[in-house]
Amino acid sequence: SMLKGLKLDDCMESIVEYLAWLSDCKSALQEFYNQEFENEADDNWYDSLEIFRVLITISEAKKISAYIVCGDEIWSDHLLDIEIAGNEIESMGYDG
Repeated sequence: SMLKGLKLDDCMESIVEYLAWLSDCKSALQEFYNQEFENEADDNWYDSLEIFRVLITISEAKKISAYIVCGDEIWSDHLLDIEIAGNEIESMGYDG
């Protein structure tokens, strides 16, 4: 989502860089998960992630954040919600 008055062209480079980071944040996700839940989120866990929804928000100061809803193989009957601010994972929790 974007704020009124913020032009997409002004943010495009930041968005592309952010999408590249999101596509390559495997170790950050695994590390955060293992600290949060004391489980072994290994490469198989990462490869099992099924992304259902991604919401990327850009603030007036061009700060980017993401909210991701996915499923994994550890708790297959729950949704895993991930909140990321910039390049830092803020929270991760199961819903359902």
